[in-house]
Amino acid sequence: MALKVRTPYISSFQMPNTCVACGGPAEPGLYYRFDKTQSNWSGKRYMTLNLNFPICAECHAVSRNRGGATAVGVIGTILALAACLFAGILANLTFDKNVFATIASAVVIFCLVFYLFGSLARLINEKGLSQEEKLRRRNLLKAGSVKQFKAPGVFDKTGFIDFQFENVPFATAFALLNNGKLL
Repeated sequence: MALKVRTPYISSFQMPNTCVACGGPAEPGLYYRFDKTQSNWSGKRYMTLNLNFPICAECHAVSRNRGGATAVGVIGTILALAACLFAGILANLTFDKNVFATIASAVVIFCLVFYLFGSLARLINEKGLSQEEKLRRRNLLKAGSVKQFKAPGVFDKTGFIDFQFENVPFATAFALLNNGKLL
C-alpha cells in the first residue's frame, strides 16, 4: 500500500538510513533518483525537481538499465508515434472522416506499440537476473515518486512537495525527519 507524504519545499532533505525500496540498511553513496517536471499554470515555464534517495547495495546492483533497452525504448516511442499517425490516417479514410473513430484507433495503436516495446525493454533489462533480482528491480522502479510540488512564491512562502512511497516505514521516517505529514 502506497503512503503519501507532504513536506515543506526545502533545499535539502534528511534521509533515513534505510533503502527506499526494500527497507534494508542503505549503502553510503548509493542513491536512486526521483524526477518530476511540471509547468506553471500558463505552461510557459517548467520546473524540474531531482531528488536522490538512499538504496542498499542489492537494489543498486539491479537498478541499472542496459544500453539496448534504452535504444529499444526510444525506437519504440518513435514507432508508436508513426503507427499512431498511420492508424489515424487509415481510420480517417476508412470511416469517412469520423473524428471519434480516427482518434480512438490512433490512441489504441499507439498504446499497443508502446506497450509492446516497453515490455521488450523490460525483458532486456531483466535478462540474466534471478527471480528474486527481477522482483527487487520491479520493487525499486515503483518504490516512490514525487507526485507534485509547489515552489515558494509571493503569497505562499513555504511551498510543498508531495511524495508517494511504497515502503511504509521509510515514508514514516522520512516524514518525521523532514517536518512532513502523512496524507
